[in-house]
Amino acid sequence: MAITFPRTLPNLSDIQQVMTRQKTLVSVSEGLFSGVQQLQKQPFQRWEIEYTVIPLNREDMDVWWSWLVSLNGREKTFYGVLQAPNEIKGLAKNYSNPQLNGIHAARLGSLSIDTGPSGITGYLKEGDFIQLGSTTESRLHMVLEDVATNGSGQATFDIWPDTQASYSDNATVTVSSPKGLFRLMQNTVEIIQDGSNTRKGLRFGAAGVI
Repeated sequence: MAITFPRTLPNLSDIQQVMTRQKTLVSVSEGLFSGVQQLQKQPFQRWEIEYTVIPLNREDMDVWWSWLVSLNGREKTFYGVLQAPNEIKGLAKNYSNPQLNGIHAARLGSLSIDTGPSGITGYLKEGDFIQLGSTTESRLHMVLEDVATNGSGQATFDIWPDTQASYSDNATVTVSSPKGLFRLMQNTVEIIQDGSNTRKGLRFGAAGVI
């Protein structure tokens, strides 16, 4: 059976370390004599990640190796996570996924949701990750503040990065095992094999697709 893309990560429990990098672009210019600064926020915002996989026996490591090779460098995409285990801290994980409250345009730094439980403190916690979109439109966003729902199960809160697409009213906000679309940072895959039956040193980086 032919491989379908985007692919999922082989096994989250094999990931020893996740290094997550926030990359944004803000231009700052200063007056030559006054020193007054002028800032210009650019639309470029993305997550970059680096995974380190634990030393594995040859059979288990070959699963990771063949998975990486199948991506053919930067050509193909996969569903990436920014933390392992991939769970939020907020109580939203105990309820159904909320929905967007109203139409959301691209380049928004906040979300409004509804259909959540009423009057829940700690519904989402700062640093939680949520997912907007699905399949090839999957994007990861960090919640920047603790979120409580009101008596109608609604809330508004800041996120990063800004929305990268427009979303319809009642679009699903995924809080359970959120994932985003990523592409490898390089076209080269390296793996180190020692004299035993263990292959070591598997590490690779990826960037969120914008």
